[in-house]
Amino acid sequence: MLDTKIDTFLAVAKYENYTNAAQSLNMTQPAVTQHIHKLEDYYGCQLVDSSKRSIRLTEAGLLLYEYLSLQQANEQQFRNLLSKTIQPLRMGASLSIADYYLSKIINNNIFQENERLRISVENTKNLLQKLHTNELDCACIEGLFNHEMFEAYPLIEVPFIPVVASNHPYANKSITLKQLHEFPLVLREPESGTREILENWLEFKNARCQSFKEIIELGSFTLIKAIVANSTAVTFLYEGVVKNEIANGQLKKLPLKEFNLQHPFYFVFRKGDPKTKHLLAFYSQLNDNFKSLDSL
Repeated sequence: MLDTKIDTFLAVAKYENYTNAAQSLNMTQPAVTQHIHKLEDYYGCQLVDSSKRSIRLTEAGLLLYEYLSLQQANEQQFRNLLSKTIQPLRMGASLSIADYYLSKIINNNIFQENERLRISVENTKNLLQKLHTNELDCACIEGLFNHEMFEAYPLIEVPFIPVVASNHPYANKSITLKQLHEFPLVLREPESGTREILENWLEFKNARCQSFKEIIELGSFTLIKAIVANSTAVTFLYEGVVKNEIANGQLKKLPLKEFNLQHPFYFVFRKGDPKTKHLLAFYSQLNDNFKSLDSL
């Protein structure tokens, strides 16, 4: 059984307010404050910063939140095992993976053999959060994540490429990143794995998204591709996302100098999950099917 102070800390982290946390737990506010102080005394550091109007977790508090939320999720999984509660396998997938990779193996035996499988499609940040809070059992993600908090197994490594319209002024020219800055950049929303990968590469090159002439943010790959195909804008996507459009001549891979980026997709789940054996068996099936994508 988890200590009640853990529930208190997680509630404070969720609501960022002592009063709301107390109401959700049916406790008094002084009792909530006392629980937080006891945790801070136990760990020997400040976990919550309440010096301003709203409270925030300190760096140590954020680390504790990640750890405790995983423990709470595993506790619930263990209770389900003890009560022999049968629940569907809840898998998440990022938009790129779901629409352009997972969709190609959706009819394979893996989905026929797992009839109680549920799939949620969201951006990487939301998927990781839902793993923390036990709203998902596992996820296929493309973005960056804390390897210390999750078990992670590779699925496939795919090219991440710059893309422009086939009639773009630089479509057939080898150009530098600086030359590309004169055009608009079309990209996903800030919490997507696709955008995070691009931002990290740009930072490595001492640049950023704001270095481009204009930024257009969209949550739809269909819209991103349509805008790029009909303008001088540039975007960066996984090769599989634009495979058809490149084949039919709408889009073209831009020959950008010093750009050769491959990025892996991962199957992740909570460390210490009571269903680890089952999740690893599921990963084995999933991985075999992803390998078949190389021949498509």
